[in-house]
Amino acid sequence: MALSGLAYGSDGLIGSFYNVIPELFIGLYNAYKRGDWEQAKLLQRQADAIIFCVLKYPMHASMKCMLSWIGIDAGTVRRPFSSLDGEAEKNLKKELRIIRDAYSIKDVAVLEAL
Repeated sequence: MALSGLAYGSDGLIGSFYNVIPELFIGLYNAYKRGDWEQAKLLQRQADAIIFCVLKYPMHASMKCMLSWIGIDAGTVRRPFSSLDGEAEKNLKKELRIIRDAYSIKDVAVLEAL
């Protein structure tokens, strides 16, 4: 929703994934500001692919896990949130690698850490 919000005049953006894949959203914002709609749309599609992938798993636990891959200790989740077990983390990494490679995403720390 970042690009649609900007296109309709929002002054700022709030979202959990901005903390996990900030590089994509900073790039999207910069592309939007310079009027490069094709680049902005591509970055939004890349971010969406990552978000929809992560949402198949316990979101909060997945995001904390992803932050740990880049050296940020965000702790673990507590009830009522579900945790992410080792097998789920393995599958999440596999799916994110596929997205990274399919879109040729570069310079996004959490994807580089895979």
